Amino acid sequence: MYHLKIIAVYALCAMFCMTGCASENPIRTIGFSTAGLKKKIAILPAEQVLKDERLKLLFEKSLRDNVEKKCPDIIVLKPEQTKSLQISDNLALAEAGKALGLNAIVRARLGTVSIGKEEKGFPMFKRLRNTASVYADIQILDTATAAKLMEKSLTRNAEPDDADIDLIKAGKDSGVYFMSNTLSDMAAEFAVKICDAIAVQPWQSYVISGSKGVFTISGGKDAGIQSGDLLNVYNRGETLSGAEGQRFLKPGPKIGELKVIAVFPDRAEAIAFAGKDFQEGCSVRQK
Repeated sequence: MYHLKIIAVYALCAMFCMTGCASENPIRTIGFSTAGLKKKIAILPAEQVLKDERLKLLFEKSLRDNVEKKCPDIIVLKPEQTKSLQISDNLALAEAGKALGLNAIVRARLGTVSIGKEEKGFPMFKRLRNTASVYADIQILDTATAAKLMEKSLTRNAEPDDADIDLIKAGKDSGVYFMSNTLSDMAAEFAVKICDAIAVQPWQSYVISGSKGVFTISGGKDAGIQSGDLLNVYNRGETLSGAEGQRFLKPGPKIGELKVIAVFPDRAEAIAFAGKDFQEGCSVRQK
């Protein structure tokens, strides 16, 4: 019995040492294995040369649905949330993405459907067959640097019958089974590539405003941010010029830390924990 009492006393002491005098709003240092933070991306409306708008909408929906299914830790903005991102300039697009707390922006393009005829079969039995090829590609833009994280293209070939060829020529592509089926398959393959590219990128959000020592971050409950989180702050970086007039950002060094004091659905407020005068566009990452 005496030994049991001694063990109980040691256990109580250990609990006290571990808990200490915890405050009501302790600092939560975020780590990759325990953070539970979700990255946000936007998938923009696809550029297309197809005459049938329904195929474009099918491809876009399939791409979003597949990313959400295959990557549960990635938040995909709804189409109506991407209206402010209809921008061609890569740097301006990245800046608009920062205001929404995006890690990356996906741009897709549906190319032409090429149709023709080709001799196929054994030499003695060759005959002309209909051929068709469908092309699509995606680009993933990093909002922190305005550079491309990845670019991927896919081409699929088929042997449609004469009725399908007539529908394609008439611009009624959505009535062709192999077209809708092929684009859905391509969207599923693209989704895997998107998930892989985003998975290796660090979670980050951005300072979008500051007033009287309180800074607003473009990420909130939706991204898993909690009151008490301590986040590293990095300088917006230097603007660099690239080919064809494109501009990019060279990431800046760490300049301080922010402590989250209030969290809203898609925003959070924080105060300086180390450093000060953080500017709009500074990135915040896991501590």
